[in-house]
This record gives sequence, structure tokens and C-alpha cells, in this order.
Amino acid sequence: MIEFALITPLLLLCIFGMIDLGRMFLVQAMVTNGAREGARMVALRQPAADVTSRANASMPGLDALSTGTHAVTPVATCPAAPTPSQGGAVTVSVTGFKWLALGGIAGLFPGGGIPVPAPSATSSMRCLG
Repeated sequence: MIEFALITPLLLLCIFGMIDLGRMFLVQAMVTNGAREGARMVALRQPAADVTSRANASMPGLDALSTGTHAVTPVATCPAAPTPSQGGAVTVSVTGFKWLALGGIAGLFPGGGIPVPAPSATSSMRCLG
């Protein structure tokens, strides 16, 4: 019986760690999709407001997984007569991702803790002429 009491915290840490990592991979996939949709809108020469709204619309449920904000930043625009080498780029980053177990555990280590990853994505597409 004492063996179970000793191993239970380790098992719970493993279970909640797997749940946290699965949620983080889900958020990373949503953020990557949002960056791709935003880059597509930039390549189609849409206004910045449309780029942001389309990228946010392609990330449904992201607000439930993060306490902060997700920022969509168009970093380039397509010129009126693009060359094949020119491309628009969009950066999408998520701040305030809610870690269930790993965020609290990382803070227990000395020296300020272990930095936990924050999902972000950058996408670029060739401008359509």
C-alpha cells in the first residue's frame, strides 16, 4: 500500500503532463492554421482588418485554451505588381496559454524555473499577380 502512495504523484504528473502537451500541440496546430489563413489573405491583397478577422475565425476555440490574447500581425504586404520572389508573411502568436500541470511544476526549479513553450507560427505565401 505504501508503494502506491509513493508512486501516485509521479503517475499523476505523467498523466497531466501528457494532457498538457496534447493541448499545446492542439493550440500549435490552430495557430499554424491561423497563420496560413492570414498569409493567404495577405497574398490576395486584402485589408489588414480582413486578414486579422479571417485568421481569428480560423482558430475556433482558442480563447478557451489561453487566458491571454492571440495576436495576428501582418508583417508584409503584396505590391501591386509582384515578382515571383516576393511574398507576404503573417505572424500569429498566442500569449497566456493555460498549462494545467507543467506551468506550476516548471516554477519549482531553481533559477526562475524552466521556460515553458508559447505556441506561435509564421507563414508566408507568394503574392498572387
